[in-house]
Amino acid sequence: MTADFDAFDVVVVGAGPAGSTLAWRLANRGLRVAVVEREHFPRHRVGESLTGTAGQLLRDMGLEDEMTAHGFPVKRGVRVYGPNPRATFDVPIIDIAEDGSHIPNPTWQVRRPEFDAILLKAATDAGAVHICADARSVIMDDARVTGLVIRTADGEDRSLRCRFLADASGFGTFLSKVGVLGVRNKCGFDKQIAFYAHVDGVRRDEGPTSGNTLLYYTKQYHWSWHIPVSDMRTSIGIVVPQDTYRASGLSPEAFYDHQLATLHPELADRSARATRVTEVWTRANYSYEIADFAGPGYAAIGDSHRFLDPIFSFGVWLGLKEAELVDALIAQTLDDLATEGAAIEAFVTTSNRAQAVVTTILDTFWTVPLAFLKLAHFTHKREVAELLAGRIFDPSVDDVEALRLMRQTLQNSRAEDKNHVAA
Repeated sequence: MTADFDAFDVVVVGAGPAGSTLAWRLANRGLRVAVVEREHFPRHRVGESLTGTAGQLLRDMGLEDEMTAHGFPVKRGVRVYGPNPRATFDVPIIDIAEDGSHIPNPTWQVRRPEFDAILLKAATDAGAVHICADARSVIMDDARVTGLVIRTADGEDRSLRCRFLADASGFGTFLSKVGVLGVRNKCGFDKQIAFYAHVDGVRRDEGPTSGNTLLYYTKQYHWSWHIPVSDMRTSIGIVVPQDTYRASGLSPEAFYDHQLATLHPELADRSARATRVTEVWTRANYSYEIADFAGPGYAAIGDSHRFLDPIFSFGVWLGLKEAELVDALIAQTLDDLATEGAAIEAFVTTSNRAQAVVTTILDTFWTVPLAFLKLAHFTHKREVAELLAGRIFDPSVDDVEALRLMRQTLQNSRAEDKNHVAA
């Protein structure tokens, strides 16, 4: 039996960064908002490094003091260690000033259990209602989503009526699983597997760059991340093709430890005295996309409709920005449904354009790394820094020469590959 529950303007499924940020925005508009989350906080999540644009958005939300109070390491840039010393380069975290100049714009590395709790508290402090329950199915009236069926901890099914439903369930892809959206389609990075853990005793750089992200790669799709998450603790991830892991015959823990010592000389040197302090978490087939992720009365944001490759830490930023976009969509259309179709189309177009920019960056890095190195380290350093800082939603991004060159390089590379196949 399903019992009726309170009605809300908006129900958000998932209390990760995207969901809590959307709930915070909507509650600050005076709307009645429920956030449905089945897991109890604190909880572990991957995605511990923020772009410069994500950091600025958190400042705009008034959370800078909270972030500082938690002692999250300050991230001022990224260093990429390639397969040889000549392929090593730095990317600073920058912003564009009103006069067009570039200025430092540091962000944070975060411990996700604390970070997610900060955002959820901000949402509830603003007036959103947090409901600890499992999202089970949606309620439809004609072709419109008008509510959510949840299952509470005592096993009771209850219905939440709403005027709009936002899926921020992340990898859970709730609206896809219940059939509102299409199926998850694999992307070009889907055949990889990530192993990650927290370790103590990793050697870091000293001074202002001690909190920076370090990336190590040796060949296509073989790489590692190094993200400081506290004064002593570092998140280190190992990413390889799944076939590489299967061929090893090792357990996840043994494979992880072996890769720390062998994947890259710089990684091996920095982690020589490291001690793993958590289990080794794994995630395989993590790259996917879902088409048509918004419609009458609903939208999916962040990882709930697409995830590509984590190497440049775009994931949290994409979720936070799409929360901002859907907040504006709801504010515009909730009392004027005649404008909803156009607003949804605009949201999907904006999201897809940003994701296409990310795909171009990733494809260039992995398939023509020398061209990427030239742009990032020699000819277009500032423009690449802008892109990696998160300048991917602005329509003017298409005017960035570095991005145009990446697209042209990929086009040329693919044409050459076709010619080789034809020959």
